[in-house]
Amino acid sequence: MEEIKAGIDLGTTNSAVAVIGDDGKPFIVVNGDGNRITPSVVGADSGNLVVGDNAKDLQSIGCIDTAAFFKRHMGDANFRVQLDGETYDAAGLSALLLRRLVDDAQERLGKRIGSVVVTVPAYYRSTEREAVLRACREAGIVAQGLIAEPSAAAYAYGLAEEEPGKTLLVYDFGGGTFDVTVARVGEDEIRVLGCDGDHHLGGKDFDDALANLMVDLLCAECGVDSSEANLTESESAMLAVQAEQVKRQLSSRESVRVPVCVAGMRGTVEVRRGDFEGATMHLVRKSMDVVDRLMVRLGLLWAHIDAVVPVGGMTRMPMIAEALESRFHQKPCGGVNPDEAVALGAAIRANLPPRCLLAGNAAAPDLRIDGREDGPLLTLAGAKRLIDVTAHAMGMVAESPDRTRYVNSEIIPRDAEIPASEARTYALRVPPTGGELEVYVLQGSYDRVLDNDVCGKYIVRGIEREPGGESLVEVEYRYNENAIIEVEARQPNRGTALTVERVPVEADLSRFDGVPPELTQTVAGAVPDIYLLFDVSGSMSGNPLAKAKSAMRAFVDEFPQGAARIGVIFFSDKNQVVQEPTTDYDAVRAAIGKAKADAFDLGYGNEADPLGYCYDNVLSMLGVPSMRGETAAGLFKRVAMRAKGVFSDRQDRYTCLVILTDGVWYHQGWSRANARKLAAEGVDIVAVGFGSADQTFLRDIATKDDYAALVGVNALQETFTKIGRALASGEEPRVA
Repeated sequence: MEEIKAGIDLGTTNSAVAVIGDDGKPFIVVNGDGNRITPSVVGADSGNLVVGDNAKDLQSIGCIDTAAFFKRHMGDANFRVQLDGETYDAAGLSALLLRRLVDDAQERLGKRIGSVVVTVPAYYRSTEREAVLRACREAGIVAQGLIAEPSAAAYAYGLAEEEPGKTLLVYDFGGGTFDVTVARVGEDEIRVLGCDGDHHLGGKDFDDALANLMVDLLCAECGVDSSEANLTESESAMLAVQAEQVKRQLSSRESVRVPVCVAGMRGTVEVRRGDFEGATMHLVRKSMDVVDRLMVRLGLLWAHIDAVVPVGGMTRMPMIAEALESRFHQKPCGGVNPDEAVALGAAIRANLPPRCLLAGNAAAPDLRIDGREDGPLLTLAGAKRLIDVTAHAMGMVAESPDRTRYVNSEIIPRDAEIPASEARTYALRVPPTGGELEVYVLQGSYDRVLDNDVCGKYIVRGIEREPGGESLVEVEYRYNENAIIEVEARQPNRGTALTVERVPVEADLSRFDGVPPELTQTVAGAVPDIYLLFDVSGSMSGNPLAKAKSAMRAFVDEFPQGAARIGVIFFSDKNQVVQEPTTDYDAVRAAIGKAKADAFDLGYGNEADPLGYCYDNVLSMLGVPSMRGETAAGLFKRVAMRAKGVFSDRQDRYTCLVILTDGVWYHQGWSRANARKLAAEGVDIVAVGFGSADQTFLRDIATKDDYAALVGVNALQETFTKIGRALASGEEPRVA
């Protein structure tokens, strides 16, 4: 039987298989049910396992012996599903799906699929990618490799036809995950500049919101309080399928009438597109926040983007197309079915000759399938070399220079070309009988160890003692071509390779929030004083203010009792201390809760200079000892405070100002000058902005560039949680 290579889009909601035809073009292979896509659902029916459309049918009638959306749990050791008496993890369920996809394709084509390229979300970590390869092995399928979904879409859209130098944004919104990638098209390559994503954002979240809306509409029709409607597991399964169908219909219709039967109620409800969009617009904004985050990180403006490529079934929704068009001021690209683009691109990748797949190879690609001289030409112009990058930085657990805490020591940065490698050499005291080295590998860019993904524990064994008792060990950390982490080690002085064993990561890693062992001295220093400077100008009204309050409460929640004194200042056209620094965190939360536009008659604009206010009036109360004779009022207050003896025990206190603002300050020159004065007094300033805030100004007033960030409103809570966690543990409050 003839052997071919295929591309597989292993999707959260639906999956597909594509191959290259005799005409040199990729095409989707229909499954055994005659459909171009296969639902990513596995179920048990009368003792038999069923996959795809049959399993989806079971789900639609409320059968609870089904599993869907398991792609979201790839690499999660705690995820387990029981089907027909057997226990499966996400990789095991994916193996069943992969086997069905390949079997159907082989039967339809009359050819054997010898190997495949499988797509993964660009933002997948190493453990998730490893789980996909394990699923291939369990399915008995030879995996050539993995390709990021947006990168595969770039192949499918034939973007090489664009003029060289074009910069493209691939917006990939699937059923369970969201990715965004920026790539630049050259003469003979597509080079990925960077990617970002959210693996807990996808079509399922829209389905869930729509299901809730349908229940609310039914309850309103039946005169029942929706909070009292308790759905069974079977009803929830049926409603999920209904919601998915209604969502698709609303992409082309203004309203849909649908019968709903749950919680003892029965009726027909009318779901309007406007109501659905109102219930889910926050999810679209969440995706746009990810896009903005990537654009800021890459230093790009929308004017730098030449085309937006929509990928994934969710991009069919008018609200998403409108959101993209409002940012880009042009309609997104068309030409390829967004449900099929990823599989088509994977098929092209599977059939390119190996030398076209490696970064750094400048040779023009051979466009014949698999490089065979007698094979058909790949006629799609997108078949060119792709240079991809890492989605996550790689680091390792290390001690801080002063040995007071554990930190993430970055080894390979985010956005490094893959494959990528970096070596570290360690000098170890080794006993005569030999020694071992224990390494924890991390993915992420956060300084605190446990804010990152602890993706592997490796033990380097067989280290021999060298003369003098100290041995040099060189450890090489690597992202392979599939962006999966690999670790190797050797003793350079002996020229020998060492055994590296990967062992399970223990469940309790709380020790990495503690002090490294063998450290006898305690960390000295007084309890820090922290002020939250809260913009309450008119532009903060409504949702921004609510998000800001939640973010600041999350900041306070990170502090153990007594870890710091926290105060609150509101500013707009005037400044007002609403809470002096205190360890009574309930009082701090209550002060935050008082925030509103025009709080305490402070005005609606940004006339105030809160940094000058802090310099003249606040820091004297915090005990910063130097005299600052800027104003008579400020000097008088400091003299009065000295007379009260408030400086008696505060000479060495650390002071930090954490600013949240959404607008442009009127007196930026004054604020920049006062920020420099505060920094000279040893005061740290962290500046977080959103909305129309000026990112350059934020960096100017922050103590360091990475103490400043411009984020989306929906990222405020995550950002302030990170700042609070860092300050509570004595780390630098880096936000960029």
